[in-house]
Amino acid sequence: MSSQTQFSTPLELFKKLNVIFYAIMGSMFLFLIVALLIQSPERQMDAPSHNILTEYILVIMIIISISGAYIVYILGTRKVTDNTPLGTKAGLFFKFSLLKLVLFEMAGILGLIGYVVTAVPLYLAIGFVVIMLIFLHKPSLRRLAVEFKLTQEQRDSITENQPFR
Repeated sequence: MSSQTQFSTPLELFKKLNVIFYAIMGSMFLFLIVALLIQSPERQMDAPSHNILTEYILVIMIIISISGAYIVYILGTRKVTDNTPLGTKAGLFFKFSLLKLVLFEMAGILGLIGYVVTAVPLYLAIGFVVIMLIFLHKPSLRRLAVEFKLTQEQRDSITENQPFR
């Protein structure tokens, strides 16, 4: 087991990532439902006038969070070379996939908070878009193989669920 990983086999890696992924997806759906329930049509009529916090700072934080997720992940994949051991690649994949999902989740939560506070449907749309982004970026074996430059030997090792070295 490599010093970079908290798991010994690829199956264990993907089990942990799937638990985290589904927890994030579930929390986003739950928060979306709560936001829709809290925001009643009567309240939308009495929505407060916009202020600088909701118009600019919240949107900027959402943009930074989504772009930060991509930037962090891409910079993480650049640390990997063909000669990097499989255990290290798996550890980096786990770490950067987790960071990407958390940053996406933060953007979605900020969007839904913006919807609850302002009743502006744009923020609700941002929440939906972020849920779709999270869904599209589900950690997978294919993503690990392509983005972390696995050799054919490393791919075979993962498909056979051999322990990391």
